[in-house]
Amino acid sequence: MEFTIDGYKKAAALGETAFFTLAPVDSTKIVSYESVKVSVNGPSPVDVAVYDNTDGSFDVEWEPKTGGKYSISIQIDGEHIKGSPFPVNVSDNIRDSALPGGGNGDESDEENDPTGAMCAASKETIVGPGLWGEKIKPDSTDYVYVLTPKTKKGKPLSLNVNNIETKFVSRNGESKPGIYDNGDDTYDIEWDYPGPGNYTLHITHEGRPVLPPLNINLEISSARVEGPGLETPKIKEDTSFTVYTEGETNVGEEDVMVSIVSEDGSTDVDVDVFDNGDESFDVEFYLTKDAPYLIEVFVKGKPAPGSPFRVETAG
Repeated sequence: MEFTIDGYKKAAALGETAFFTLAPVDSTKIVSYESVKVSVNGPSPVDVAVYDNTDGSFDVEWEPKTGGKYSISIQIDGEHIKGSPFPVNVSDNIRDSALPGGGNGDESDEENDPTGAMCAASKETIVGPGLWGEKIKPDSTDYVYVLTPKTKKGKPLSLNVNNIETKFVSRNGESKPGIYDNGDDTYDIEWDYPGPGNYTLHITHEGRPVLPPLNINLEISSARVEGPGLETPKIKEDTSFTVYTEGETNVGEEDVMVSIVSEDGSTDVDVDVFDNGDESFDVEFYLTKDAPYLIEVFVKGKPAPGSPFRVETAG
Protein backbone atom coordinates (compact mmCIF):
# COMPACT_ATOMS: atom_id res chain seq x y z
CA MET A 1 0.00 0.00 0.00
CA GLU A 2 1.35 3.44 -0.94
CA PHE A 3 1.09 6.51 1.27
CA THR A 4 1.33 10.27 0.95
CA ILE A 5 3.14 12.32 3.59
CA ASP A 6 1.80 15.85 3.49
CA GLY A 7 3.89 18.38 5.41
CA TYR A 8 7.08 16.31 5.74
CA LYS A 9 10.21 18.46 5.47
CA LYS A 10 13.88 17.49 5.48
CA ALA A 11 14.63 20.39 7.83
CA ALA A 12 13.03 21.09 11.21
CA ALA A 13 13.28 23.84 13.81
CA LEU A 14 14.79 23.20 17.21
CA GLY A 15 12.15 23.63 19.92
CA GLU A 16 9.26 23.76 17.43
CA THR A 17 6.62 21.08 16.90
CA ALA A 18 7.04 19.38 13.52
CA PHE A 19 4.03 17.68 12.00
CA PHE A 20 2.88 15.87 8.88
CA THR A 21 -0.16 13.94 7.71
CA LEU A 22 0.05 10.29 6.67
CA ALA A 23 -2.64 8.93 4.34
CA PRO A 24 -3.01 6.02 1.91
CA VAL A 25 -2.91 7.01 -1.77
CA ASP A 26 -6.01 4.89 -2.30
CA SER A 27 -8.58 6.57 -0.04
CA THR A 28 -10.74 3.43 -0.09
CA LYS A 29 -8.08 1.51 1.85
CA ILE A 30 -8.72 1.24 5.58
CA VAL A 31 -5.76 1.58 7.94
CA SER A 32 -6.34 1.02 11.65
CA TYR A 33 -4.81 3.27 14.28
CA GLU A 34 -3.25 0.23 15.98
CA SER A 35 -1.34 -0.70 12.81
CA VAL A 36 0.46 2.65 12.53
CA LYS A 37 3.86 2.90 14.24
CA VAL A 38 5.97 6.06 13.94
CA SER A 39 9.30 6.61 15.67
CA VAL A 40 11.92 9.36 15.43
CA ASN A 41 15.56 8.46 16.04
CA GLY A 42 18.37 10.95 16.55
CA PRO A 43 20.79 12.56 19.00
CA SER A 44 18.18 12.72 21.78
CA PRO A 45 14.95 10.84 22.63
CA VAL A 46 11.83 12.19 20.94
CA ASP A 47 8.19 11.76 21.91
CA VAL A 48 5.95 11.13 18.91
CA ALA A 49 2.17 11.62 18.89
CA VAL A 50 -0.07 9.99 16.28
CA TYR A 51 -3.66 11.19 15.93
CA ASP A 52 -6.36 9.32 14.04
CA ASN A 53 -8.32 11.82 11.93
CA THR A 54 -11.03 9.15 11.44
CA ASP A 55 -11.04 9.85 7.69
CA GLY A 56 -8.30 7.35 6.82
CA SER A 57 -5.45 9.78 7.55
CA PHE A 58 -3.21 10.28 10.59
CA ASP A 59 -1.55 13.44 11.92
CA VAL A 60 1.92 12.91 13.35
CA GLU A 61 3.73 15.37 15.63
CA TRP A 62 7.16 15.46 17.23
CA GLU A 63 9.48 18.06 18.70
CA PRO A 64 13.29 17.85 18.60
CA LYS A 65 15.09 18.86 21.79
CA THR A 66 18.61 19.03 20.34
CA GLY A 67 20.09 19.76 16.93
CA GLY A 68 21.46 17.08 14.64
CA LYS A 69 20.42 14.43 12.14
CA TYR A 70 17.21 12.51 12.75
CA SER A 71 15.28 9.83 10.89
CA ILE A 72 11.53 9.21 10.88
CA SER A 73 10.50 5.57 10.71
CA ILE A 74 6.94 4.84 9.56
CA GLN A 75 5.61 1.30 9.66
CA ILE A 76 2.19 -0.14 8.87
CA ASP A 77 1.56 -3.58 10.36
CA GLY A 78 5.30 -3.91 11.02
CA GLU A 79 6.35 -3.07 7.43
CA HIS A 80 8.13 0.16 6.47
CA ILE A 81 6.28 2.30 3.95
CA LYS A 82 8.11 3.29 0.78
CA GLY A 83 10.96 5.73 1.55
CA SER A 84 11.03 4.99 5.29
CA PRO A 85 13.07 5.98 7.24
CA PHE A 86 12.92 9.65 6.18
CA PRO A 87 15.86 11.96 7.01
CA VAL A 88 15.41 15.25 8.89
CA ASN A 89 18.13 17.74 9.77
CA VAL A 90 17.54 19.87 12.86
CA SER A 91 19.67 23.04 13.00
CA ASP A 92 20.06 25.21 16.08
CA ASN A 93 19.52 28.25 13.85
CA ILE A 94 16.34 27.25 12.01
CA ARG A 95 14.02 28.52 14.72
CA ASP A 96 15.31 32.11 14.48
CA SER A 97 15.02 32.36 10.71
CA ALA A 98 11.65 30.61 10.67
CA LEU A 99 9.88 33.06 12.94
CA PRO A 100 7.50 35.44 11.11
CA GLY A 101 9.18 38.78 10.52
CA GLY A 102 12.63 37.34 11.24
CA GLY A 103 12.24 37.53 15.02
CA ASN A 104 14.92 36.49 17.46
CA GLY A 105 12.90 33.69 19.02
CA ASP A 106 12.27 35.32 22.39
CA GLU A 107 8.94 35.13 24.15
CA SER A 108 7.80 38.60 23.05
CA ASP A 109 7.84 37.49 19.42
CA GLU A 110 5.85 34.39 20.33
CA GLU A 111 3.23 36.54 22.06
CA ASN A 112 3.02 39.05 19.22
CA ASP A 113 2.50 36.25 16.74
CA PRO A 114 0.70 33.47 18.61
CA THR A 115 0.01 31.56 15.39
CA GLY A 116 3.74 31.09 14.89
CA ALA A 117 3.85 28.38 17.55
CA MET A 118 1.52 25.53 18.41
CA CYS A 119 0.18 25.34 21.97
CA ALA A 120 0.56 22.09 23.84
CA ALA A 121 -2.62 20.06 24.28
CA SER A 122 -3.28 19.66 28.01
CA LYS A 123 -5.80 20.36 30.74
CA GLU A 124 -4.27 23.84 30.90
CA THR A 125 -5.23 24.70 27.32
CA ILE A 126 -8.52 22.89 26.65
CA VAL A 127 -11.13 21.00 28.64
CA GLY A 128 -14.43 19.38 27.69
CA PRO A 129 -16.34 16.11 27.39
CA GLY A 130 -14.21 13.18 26.29
CA LEU A 131 -10.91 14.95 27.07
CA TRP A 132 -8.56 14.06 29.93
CA GLY A 133 -11.03 11.58 31.39
CA GLU A 134 -13.90 14.07 31.67
CA LYS A 135 -17.18 12.18 31.62
CA ILE A 136 -19.65 12.45 28.77
CA LYS A 137 -23.41 12.47 29.06
CA PRO A 138 -25.11 10.66 26.18
CA ASP A 139 -28.46 12.33 26.94
CA SER A 140 -26.95 15.79 26.43
CA THR A 141 -27.30 17.56 23.08
CA ASP A 142 -24.97 20.52 23.65
CA TYR A 143 -21.30 20.11 24.55
CA VAL A 144 -18.99 22.97 25.53
CA TYR A 145 -15.19 22.90 25.25
CA VAL A 146 -13.21 25.72 26.86
CA LEU A 147 -10.08 26.77 24.97
CA THR A 148 -7.36 28.64 26.89
CA PRO A 149 -4.47 29.28 24.46
CA LYS A 150 -1.07 29.72 26.12
CA THR A 151 2.51 30.20 25.00
CA LYS A 152 4.97 27.41 25.60
CA LYS A 153 6.06 29.33 28.70
CA GLY A 154 2.51 29.35 30.04
CA LYS A 155 1.44 32.92 29.29
CA PRO A 156 -2.06 33.57 27.88
CA LEU A 157 -2.46 34.16 24.14
CA SER A 158 -5.07 36.60 22.87
CA LEU A 159 -6.56 35.46 19.56
CA ASN A 160 -9.03 37.16 17.25
CA VAL A 161 -12.15 35.05 17.59
CA ASN A 162 -13.17 35.98 14.03
CA ASN A 163 -10.05 34.22 12.73
CA ILE A 164 -10.46 31.03 14.74
CA GLU A 165 -11.86 28.07 12.85
CA THR A 166 -12.98 24.86 14.52
CA LYS A 167 -14.36 21.59 13.21
CA PHE A 168 -15.18 18.12 14.46
CA VAL A 169 -14.31 15.38 11.95
CA SER A 170 -15.59 11.81 11.94
CA ARG A 171 -15.99 9.07 9.35
CA ASN A 172 -19.47 10.46 8.69
CA GLY A 173 -18.20 13.91 7.76
CA GLU A 174 -17.50 17.08 9.66
CA SER A 175 -19.44 19.65 11.66
CA LYS A 176 -18.49 23.19 12.61
CA PRO A 177 -19.30 24.30 16.15
CA GLY A 178 -19.76 27.88 17.28
CA ILE A 179 -16.90 29.67 19.03
CA TYR A 180 -17.29 32.58 21.41
CA ASP A 181 -14.79 34.99 23.02
CA ASN A 182 -15.30 35.12 26.80
CA GLY A 183 -13.23 38.30 27.05
CA ASP A 184 -10.65 36.76 29.40
CA ASP A 185 -8.38 34.97 26.91
CA THR A 186 -10.64 31.92 26.97
CA TYR A 187 -13.00 30.78 24.24
CA ASP A 188 -16.09 28.58 24.40
CA ILE A 189 -16.50 26.03 21.61
CA GLU A 190 -20.18 25.08 21.59
CA TRP A 191 -21.04 21.92 19.69
CA ASP A 192 -24.42 20.46 18.87
CA TYR A 193 -23.41 16.87 19.64
CA PRO A 194 -24.56 14.65 16.72
CA GLY A 195 -24.35 11.31 18.54
CA PRO A 196 -21.90 8.66 19.77
CA GLY A 197 -18.68 8.09 17.87
CA ASN A 198 -15.00 8.93 17.57
CA TYR A 199 -14.24 12.51 16.60
CA THR A 200 -11.19 14.65 15.94
CA LEU A 201 -11.29 18.32 16.95
CA HIS A 202 -9.29 20.72 14.77
CA ILE A 203 -8.65 24.32 15.88
CA THR A 204 -6.82 26.83 13.69
CA HIS A 205 -6.16 30.58 13.81
CA GLU A 206 -5.53 32.27 10.48
CA GLY A 207 -4.94 28.83 9.03
CA ARG A 208 -2.31 27.79 11.60
CA PRO A 209 -2.94 25.05 14.19
CA VAL A 210 -3.67 26.38 17.67
CA LEU A 211 -3.53 22.86 19.12
CA PRO A 212 -2.69 19.50 17.63
CA PRO A 213 -5.75 17.56 16.46
CA LEU A 214 -7.54 16.11 19.47
CA ASN A 215 -9.07 12.64 19.48
CA ILE A 216 -12.38 12.63 21.36
CA ASN A 217 -14.06 9.31 22.07
CA LEU A 218 -17.78 9.83 22.62
CA GLU A 219 -18.76 6.19 22.33
CA ILE A 220 -21.45 4.81 24.62
CA SER A 221 -21.63 1.29 25.93
CA SER A 222 -24.00 -1.30 24.49
CA ALA A 223 -24.85 -2.42 28.03
CA ARG A 224 -28.41 -2.38 29.39
CA VAL A 225 -29.26 -1.19 32.87
CA GLU A 226 -32.52 -2.32 34.49
CA GLY A 227 -34.00 -2.85 37.93
CA PRO A 228 -35.94 -1.35 40.83
CA GLY A 229 -32.97 0.76 41.94
CA LEU A 230 -33.54 2.96 38.90
CA GLU A 231 -37.22 3.52 39.67
CA THR A 232 -38.22 4.79 43.12
CA PRO A 233 -35.82 3.24 45.65
CA LYS A 234 -36.79 3.35 49.31
CA ILE A 235 -34.51 4.84 51.93
CA LYS A 236 -33.02 2.61 54.61
CA GLU A 237 -33.66 -0.50 52.52
CA ASP A 238 -31.27 -2.54 50.39
CA THR A 239 -31.96 -1.92 46.73
CA SER A 240 -30.33 -2.88 43.45
CA PHE A 241 -30.30 -2.85 39.68
CA THR A 242 -28.59 -5.03 37.07
CA VAL A 243 -26.10 -4.14 34.33
CA TYR A 244 -26.34 -6.48 31.31
CA THR A 245 -23.17 -6.50 29.18
CA GLU A 246 -23.93 -9.00 26.39
CA GLY A 247 -22.75 -6.55 23.75
CA GLU A 248 -19.35 -6.01 25.38
CA THR A 249 -16.42 -8.42 25.55
CA ASN A 250 -14.41 -9.69 28.52
CA VAL A 251 -16.12 -7.52 31.11
CA GLY A 252 -15.13 -8.04 34.76
CA GLU A 253 -16.26 -6.41 37.97
CA GLU A 254 -13.45 -3.87 37.68
CA ASP A 255 -14.88 -2.74 34.31
CA VAL A 256 -18.28 -1.81 35.77
CA MET A 257 -18.04 1.57 37.47
CA VAL A 258 -21.05 3.00 39.31
CA SER A 259 -21.33 6.35 41.06
CA ILE A 260 -24.35 7.39 43.12
CA VAL A 261 -24.52 10.88 44.60
CA SER A 262 -27.35 13.07 45.83
CA GLU A 263 -28.35 15.71 43.29
CA ASP A 264 -27.09 18.51 45.53
CA GLY A 265 -23.71 16.76 45.80
CA SER A 266 -23.83 16.46 49.58
CA THR A 267 -24.08 12.67 49.83
CA ASP A 268 -21.97 9.93 48.23
CA VAL A 269 -23.43 6.44 48.37
CA ASP A 270 -21.40 3.25 48.86
CA VAL A 271 -21.94 0.80 45.99
CA ASP A 272 -21.21 -2.93 45.66
CA VAL A 273 -20.90 -4.64 42.25
CA PHE A 274 -21.25 -8.41 41.93
CA ASP A 275 -20.44 -10.55 38.88
CA ASN A 276 -23.31 -12.98 38.20
CA GLY A 277 -21.14 -15.04 35.85
CA ASP A 278 -23.56 -14.64 32.93
CA GLU A 279 -22.38 -11.29 31.51
CA SER A 280 -24.56 -9.44 34.00
CA PHE A 281 -23.65 -7.57 37.18
CA ASP A 282 -25.81 -6.74 40.17
CA VAL A 283 -25.32 -3.33 41.72
CA GLU A 284 -26.43 -3.02 45.35
CA PHE A 285 -26.68 0.11 47.48
CA TYR A 286 -28.39 1.52 50.58
CA LEU A 287 -29.84 5.04 50.76
CA THR A 288 -30.15 6.88 54.07
CA LYS A 289 -31.31 10.29 52.88
CA ASP A 290 -34.64 11.20 51.26
CA ALA A 291 -33.50 13.14 48.18
CA PRO A 292 -33.09 12.98 44.40
CA TYR A 293 -29.99 11.04 43.30
CA LEU A 294 -27.90 10.80 40.15
CA ILE A 295 -26.68 7.33 39.19
CA GLU A 296 -23.84 7.07 36.67
CA VAL A 297 -22.97 3.71 35.11
CA PHE A 298 -19.84 3.11 33.02
CA VAL A 299 -18.74 -0.11 31.34
CA LYS A 300 -15.11 -0.16 30.24
CA GLY A 301 -15.02 3.61 30.53
CA LYS A 302 -18.07 4.15 28.32
CA PRO A 303 -21.36 5.40 29.76
CA ALA A 304 -24.35 3.12 29.61
CA PRO A 305 -27.33 4.36 27.57
CA GLY A 306 -29.43 6.65 29.75
CA SER A 307 -26.62 7.38 32.21
CA PRO A 308 -26.72 9.44 34.35
CA PHE A 309 -30.06 8.22 35.70
CA ARG A 310 -32.02 10.56 37.96
CA VAL A 311 -34.08 8.82 40.64
CA GLU A 312 -36.22 10.06 43.49
CA THR A 313 -36.63 8.08 46.68
CA ALA A 314 -40.01 6.74 47.75
CA GLY A 315 -39.43 7.96 51.33
